[in-house]
Order: sequence, then structure tokens, then C-alpha cells
Amino acid sequence: MSEELIPAIHLESISRSFPGNDQPALHKLSLKIEAGEFVAIIGPSGSGKSTLMNVLGLLDHPSSGKYWLFGQESTATAESSRNRIRAHSIGFIFQASHILGDDSVLSNAAMGLRTQSVSMNDRTQAALDAIDRLGLAHRVGATAKTLSGGERQRLAIARAVATGPQIILADEPTGNLDSVNSAKVVSHLRMLKSTGSTIVVITHDPQVAAAADRQIEILDGQIVYDSGGSARNSHSLVSPLQTEPLHDRSMRSLLRIAADDAGDAISSLAIRGLRSLLLVLAFAIGVGGLVASVALSETTSNQVSSAIKGAALDEVKVNLGDAEGQLFDQREQLDLGMDRISDLPHVRGVAFLGEISPTEAKITRLSPTETEPDRAISLATSSSSYFDVVGIDTTPLRASVLLDGGKSGSIAIVSKEAAEELGIDTSGVGGPPAGISLWINGQLVQVVGYFSPDDRTPELQVSVIVSPEVVAGIDQMRLSLVVRTEEGFPSTVSKAVPFAFSPASPGSVSVQTVADLQDLRVNVANDLGTFIAVLSIVLILLAAISAATAMYLTVQSRSSEIALRRAIGASRSLIFRLFLLEGLMVGSIGGLLGGAIGTLFTLVISASSGWTPVLPPTLTGIGLSVGAVTGVVSSIYPAWLASRKDPANAIRS
Repeated sequence: MSEELIPAIHLESISRSFPGNDQPALHKLSLKIEAGEFVAIIGPSGSGKSTLMNVLGLLDHPSSGKYWLFGQESTATAESSRNRIRAHSIGFIFQASHILGDDSVLSNAAMGLRTQSVSMNDRTQAALDAIDRLGLAHRVGATAKTLSGGERQRLAIARAVATGPQIILADEPTGNLDSVNSAKVVSHLRMLKSTGSTIVVITHDPQVAAAADRQIEILDGQIVYDSGGSARNSHSLVSPLQTEPLHDRSMRSLLRIAADDAGDAISSLAIRGLRSLLLVLAFAIGVGGLVASVALSETTSNQVSSAIKGAALDEVKVNLGDAEGQLFDQREQLDLGMDRISDLPHVRGVAFLGEISPTEAKITRLSPTETEPDRAISLATSSSSYFDVVGIDTTPLRASVLLDGGKSGSIAIVSKEAAEELGIDTSGVGGPPAGISLWINGQLVQVVGYFSPDDRTPELQVSVIVSPEVVAGIDQMRLSLVVRTEEGFPSTVSKAVPFAFSPASPGSVSVQTVADLQDLRVNVANDLGTFIAVLSIVLILLAAISAATAMYLTVQSRSSEIALRRAIGASRSLIFRLFLLEGLMVGSIGGLLGGAIGTLFTLVISASSGWTPVLPPTLTGIGLSVGAVTGVVSSIYPAWLASRKDPANAIRS
């Protein structure tokens, strides 16, 4: 029978001091409360009532003394054990009901059962029973924020009793209620007492205190009055402390815990919809930039490779440097060198191209004094063979032969993009109308045809090619040769070209080989990829900082919810998992959306540039992975901060 004599609560010389306070909040306080008692603790503000409540509820540690719950010493109990005791043996009711307003009545009532990891079916039934006992069955499907003040407090009681606790700790449960609802709360507390629960109420309300079996008054952290105990309730003669583990480790239980965590995280994100949407967009922009950098790098690399592949099979480019003096002064030497190259084995054709410095060329449409177009138009000269060698068609066909005809005078063949910039209509199928001309460096030049450059000649996209006579007085010109070979022989021909063109000084001739072009491709792709990658990393860092800041602020605004979860037995790891999972979900959704944005951006850029888009199959995985990792990393500190919040302080903030 000795087990029957163990009190539910036994405090011995409990003291609690706080830094900065001269007087302890509790001073050598000793108290016994029998199982099944209904005790009211009264006293003025600052007397130590709330500190005592926190100690009784294992939300706070005493500075000294001993505390036994049903005979089990709990003063130095480990954090995990204190969580289990609160989850299974103690129910809390606060002055502020601390309901989760955006959750349903049923979800609020089942909150403690979720902490206990009770199965969903059993959880729902126990919560429904508690709701029915508290007279809220008619509101079970309502959102908690739609309840009246009295209904909210009854819901808080339902939440406290749904887990079947041995001890109910109520801190000013009627402080925010009118007399009618206060009476209902007191009636429910009496009902709970009759079922065997031990009830401890902190109150300023004389009616609540009078309803208790025993009144204890505290002043300056010490008991100054105790009306004495009553006989134990017959339901509570034997009351071993419930310390069942919160979770077993079976796969089914672990899956239930994971589902609960995911459900809580989804609910939290849905409640804060606008904030969640903005965070998702922040991640999407950062991840989209990274995905676009990967896709555009591959696309541009492929574009350059395609151009090089076309040229690498049958083309050699020769750089002759800047022309010394006028082109005509070198024309004889130039033609002689080209003839020698033409005589080399496997060579099909040779042509020269003279490119004029933009500072040396003024191209206008109507008069030499007219303002040039906003878009720069390049100027070049060549012989008719150039168009044949590089494979560019003109409109009309064979218009390029006029470049060699000295009798034709000053003529020009204009790229279609350059013609549009100059206001020339290119829609005619037969070429330029008669009389179309340009002013080039003060000379009137007749336009005899149009052309459209291909991938081999991107430098001529917006250009005018004129007969050599037009540039006779220009000194600043860069000369190059294009050598067309039989397929597969560019490398062989490139070795012989310097000696054929300039036998006396082959070192003065620079030949661009296939290997050089491949290096150029790699460099262009790498440089572009690096630039976009750096930009996307900056965007991702900004997204992570924004997410971390938003989650930090969320932690501050959810102090009450965090404290409530901790009070009803939620472990620090559960709180940490909840916020970490929110970050993972936001980052993952943002990553998937970012992957789609990056892909779409690549398609748009490719279409506008006439490229063939290259979309690696790993793009979706890259977006999801980067988003998920960034989301988790950005939420680690806020999650840790939330898990370290002191429930005793947070519950009253």
C-alpha cells in the first residue's frame, strides 16, 4: 500500500533565481499535492506563481531543491525524459489559448496526440471524444480562428485532456473570459477532477479559487497560506508516472512520423501562402539562372561546334595582318600568293577579304552628310571568288562577279540585315531596284545585290562588301584569306600555306588551324558558362539569404506555436525537423520551377538567335537538387534557433 501514499507532486526546498534579480522567484518552497486533488494557487503578480507553474510542468529547472512526480525525482531529468513526461502525463491550459487559428478544431485537439505519435485513426477518435466532452462537437469542422473566446479556451482544454494526462496545469484559464464562460471552464475542470486527474490552477479569480478543493497562496516565492488537502479521489489511488517512449522504431512508426512532419510543414507553408510563394519565386530565379547557364553553355558550345565542324572539313583561314598602305599597292603580291596557294594539292579555291576599321568607314543611305544608322555596319572588300569560296549566295545570283569588273565602277553587295538598317527594301525577288545606291566615305556606290551570311561568316551579318575601287584610299585594312580544300585536308593544306604565300618569310603568315578553332570553341563555351554560372550563384545566394531571413522572422512570429509544441512534449529535434522540412519543400518547389524557367529561357534565347537548343537530360535533376540543398542550408540556422527556444519564456511572450 506504500505506492498509494506517493503524492502526485512533491516539492522540497525548491528555489529559482534569475540573473539580474535581487530576490529569487521561488525561495525554499516545499509542497505536496495528492493525486486527484483540485488545487488553486493564488497570489499577487510577481509572487512566483508562473515560475512555480513552469517548474511543475517541467518547462523550467529549479536552481536548487528536489522535485518528485509520482515518486520519480525529476529535477535533473534529461531533456528527452522531460519531453516524454510532458507529452504523456501533463496537460497545459494557458490564459491565452494558444490555438493554431488557421488549423481546424480537430487538428488543434489532436496536437498532443500527434506529439505522442498516436496512429491517425486513434488520434482522430481521441480528439473527437475530447471535443465532444467539452461541448464543441458542433464546431469540429470549423477553423479554430472562427471560434469565440470561450470556445477557444474549451478547445485548449480539449487539447490538454485528449492525451489522457494525469496532471492538468492551468495558468489563468479564465483570465480572458466573461463570467459565463469562466463558469463553464470551472465546470469542466471539476469534471476532469472527478475522472481522477490532478488539477493545479493559477488564478486571480476568486470564483475559480473557491471551486478548488484546496487554496495555496504564494507571496515573494514562498507559501504563506495553505488551506490543506482533501481526500484522494478514488480513481487515483495508484498513479504511476506515465513515461512511455514517444516513438517506437518500427518502419510503420517511422513512416507515420515522417508523414506527420510533412503534414505539419505543408500546413505551415499553406497558412503563410504569400510568404511561401515569394520564397519559392526567390529560389526559382536563382535556380533558373543556374539551369540556364548550364543549358546556354551547352547550346552555345554546340553552336560554335557546328560552325567549326562545317569549316573544319574543308576550310583554312589565313591572317595576313594589316595592309601596309593601300590595297592596290599590294594587290599584285596578294594575287601572286593566292595563285601559289591555288596550285597546292587538294586546294579548290582561294579568296581574299579586306575588312575596314569602323573608324575608317562612314556608310549612309541618302547623302554623305546624313547621320549613320544606330547599329554599326561593317565595311569589307573582296573579289567575286570570295562568295564562291565561302558558299554564300547572292540576290540576284552571280551578282558577285561585278566585284571584279573594273568597267562596273564602284559597286556594293549588302547583307540583308545591313540593308534593313539603311532603309533599303529587300523584298524584291530579283534583287535591288535600279538606282539604289549608298554613300560610302563620300563616294556614291551602286547597290547591285544582297546576301545572307551563314554560320561560317558571322562577322558579315551586318556588312557591306564593295569592289576594291571603293576602298582604294583607305589605309587601315585587315587582310585575310579563305582557302577551300577537299574534305579532310585542311590540316595538311594549312602547313603548306605559309610557304606558298610567302616563301621568303613564311613566319609572317598566321594560319588558323582546326585545333585553333576547337580551342576557341572550348574557350568561348567556358567563358560564357563561367559568366552565367557566377551570375546564377549570386542569385542563388540572394535567394538563400532571403529565405534564411524570412524563416528567421517566421521563427520570431511563431514563438507561441513553438512554445506550445514544446510544452506538450515536442522534442527539440521535432521542432528542428519541422522548420528544416519547410525549407526543403520551399527549395525543392523553387528548384523545379527554376528548372522550368531556365529551360524556357534557353528555348527563347535559342529561338531568337536561330540556334539549336541543347537541353541536357539532367537539367530537372540539377534544378531540384540545387533548390533542395539551398533550401535546407538556408533553414538550418532558423530551425536550430526555433529548437533552442525556451518554452517557459516563449509561452508568455
